[in-house]
Amino acid sequence: MSDSPANAPSASVPILIPFPAWDDWVAECIAGCAALEYEAIELWMLPDAPLTADQQALAERLANGRPVRVLPTGRVNPAKKRNVALRASAHAWAALIDADAYPRPDWLRNAFREMKPEVGIVAGPNVTPPKDPLSRQLSGLVMRSLLGFGPAFIRHHPVPLHEPEEMPTCNMLLRRVDGLYFREEFSTAEDMMYCRDLRSRGLRIVYAPDVVVFHHRRRFPRDLAIQFYHYGWDKGRLFARGHPSSRLPHAMPAVLLAYAVVLTLVLSLTCAAPAWLFLPGLAYAMLVLMESIRGARHPLVALGGLLAFPLAHASYGWGFWRGIPSGWRERGSAKDA
Repeated sequence: MSDSPANAPSASVPILIPFPAWDDWVAECIAGCAALEYEAIELWMLPDAPLTADQQALAERLANGRPVRVLPTGRVNPAKKRNVALRASAHAWAALIDADAYPRPDWLRNAFREMKPEVGIVAGPNVTPPKDPLSRQLSGLVMRSLLGFGPAFIRHHPVPLHEPEEMPTCNMLLRRVDGLYFREEFSTAEDMMYCRDLRSRGLRIVYAPDVVVFHHRRRFPRDLAIQFYHYGWDKGRLFARGHPSSRLPHAMPAVLLAYAVVLTLVLSLTCAAPAWLFLPGLAYAMLVLMESIRGARHPLVALGGLLAFPLAHASYGWGFWRGIPSGWRERGSAKDA
């Protein structure tokens, strides 16, 4: 009996896997895709440079009979890599996943169940692998929390079926639309822009909690800080451009950072401050404490959350402020079209 839903395509679905160079996570991703409960797939590898003969052989072995196609892209960002594959593909569908992620076996089967004619994207949560080390679990704690990641926390924590405005490309089944590609000028917000462009074509985005991939997180503290800095930079850039997808809540970590700087200056210059000036900081500290305890699955993760949340917010806030001048320079340019 076929394991493909009635509304799934009869032709193969390419799974696009962008990455700079071969590593153990790429191998894990291939093996995870090969274990899918969905037969009609092809694995499209998008490295910077061609794979070696040994790497090619290993990829084909891990794919367990699934077709493997390698498209070297040069040293470009993920948006450009995915566009290379989309332009080379004649398929009506494409499945997107990151090379440091691997799907749950029912990933595509569940996704196609939600793909109706008016739907352009089906996506779901990318959750932290349960066996990831503490340094990555701390990053996962921040990202699956409303306090840590804002409304976008649903990207990392299952919530009920609904229609979001945007979802990330690390877990996405998309319907091909003529002339629609990723905006290559963005390094981290290309998924947001693609979703906006797709909705402007009259298509819907569906979030399904059972469309799951496991996504390794960045290591705490350095890699987490860098990641959130780039998130903030792109949001600050869009905020300054007056982009409709950027809203006031996106600026809150930047406001929090400014508050911390002002409080520090007041204390350093006067050695005293009115009691009311400490209230926002105390409220924030209480929220971090409660969220660390609530969201952690281990006492060490809860303890680390006391540092992880402030680090993520400060990094994002600094990136936001740094992105604003770039956004001002770009205001009114064709990139806002």
